[in-house]
Amino acid sequence: WKELLGQAPVVDAVKRPVEPLFRHGSALLCKGDCVTINTEDSETPFVAQLLDYYKESGYLKVRWLYRAEEVERVAGAALHRYRRRWYQSSDAAFVVPKWNLEHEVFFSFHEDEVHANSIMHLIVVLFTAGVPLHPQKDMSKGEYYCRAVWDPEEKAVYTMSDPGIVPRKRELLNDELRFGPYPYPQVDGVFPDASAHKRPALDPSACVTGFEWRTALAHYRMQRSHHSNRANDADRDK
Repeated sequence: WKELLGQAPVVDAVKRPVEPLFRHGSALLCKGDCVTINTEDSETPFVAQLLDYYKESGYLKVRWLYRAEEVERVAGAALHRYRRRWYQSSDAAFVVPKWNLEHEVFFSFHEDEVHANSIMHLIVVLFTAGVPLHPQKDMSKGEYYCRAVWDPEEKAVYTMSDPGIVPRKRELLNDELRFGPYPYPQVDGVFPDASAHKRPALDPSACVTGFEWRTALAHYRMQRSHHSNRANDADRDK
């Protein structure tokens, strides 16, 4: 399977440039920080990454990081096909589905504006192009992990290393992989499984730890799932 995946260069973690935006209570929130957002439309807070702050209006520019439970609610069938194709049966999404729904988030290029008063808590989102081995055991309270991209318009899920991602968006993903890397044990890539019946065994030598990991180029791309009804995302476009 390593021949199928190929090997990408090791990417070293880089400290994110500090760009203060504003104070929230005792916390100084900076560009790139991730927070939970209170909303009247959902009992579960949204997750967003801070991009900018407009002091005069009190509004923030954010990037939405969609919770796994949000993606499953909107496109459960597409998400299930994606996971069956790319992940082992021992993956957290299959072993501890309830926990995973609450702790996995999906990167998106969906930007929006929300009022600063809607911020609830500062959280930590860890990014990886690999496959975490047992995040439910390693991650601490207040930590989330992100390993895939969600397109809310096309209702499609992509790997972090999808070759079809355009350079400008690829640069954004690479920044997050450098600035907020997943530091726990993981496997260096996903498994393209055309048969969906038998997956290759994990190779212990492919596991990496610390702030260093390998990414793998995806040679397969899931078929896009087109849906005309986008009503489920209307609340985020307000």
